[in-house]
Amino acid sequence: MTVTIGRRELLAALGGAAAAWPLAARAQQSAMPVIGFLSSESPDVTASRMRAFRQGLSEAGYVEDRNVAAARMLGLTTERLSANDDREIERAFNKLANARPDALLVGPGPLFDSQRNLVVALAAKITIPTGHETRATAVAGGLMSYGANVGDGYRQAGIYVGRVLNGEKPANLPVLQSTKFEFIINLKTTKALGLTVPDKLLALADEVIE
Repeated sequence: MTVTIGRRELLAALGGAAAAWPLAARAQQSAMPVIGFLSSESPDVTASRMRAFRQGLSEAGYVEDRNVAAARMLGLTTERLSANDDREIERAFNKLANARPDALLVGPGPLFDSQRNLVVALAAKITIPTGHETRATAVAGGLMSYGANVGDGYRQAGIYVGRVLNGEKPANLPVLQSTKFEFIINLKTTKALGLTVPDKLLALADEVIE
């Protein structure tokens, strides 16, 4: 069982994006890559997106059941917990301690950014591998993180402020999406959890904290 944790619904679902977190335990069970699709919406709503995702996988050379597996086929389940403050975070981890999930995906948001040290400490206490959005949380002791480069986002914001100061109208400025993402693995945490990260996964990382 994998538990997702995000602000207010402790859900995260990576904004409905697909996320592959092939931890060592999964890699040892199957030589085939295993992909999980997490979403805050119902399967009916995401059905068309899943078809598009599978099409993209196929175009990249991966066909379900042939050389890649959707995690649900392996009997994996997810559970959502919610928290709005530090006390509720602690209560959520008390539930996790009893449920003993295989992994925890922590959602983005100001609450978990401000309480990253608490989240990391509680996860370490009950030895649950965690995935996060920001590099700062991986540096603080989270197992791994994947998300937009925060510094690059602020750089873009500075450029926009400068353009406004130069006389451009904010309404005429285009909306930008993040194009610079980073995948961080904390090897100190993997050792503390007794995990072994596959070499292929390490090779994909933008940074490995040792």
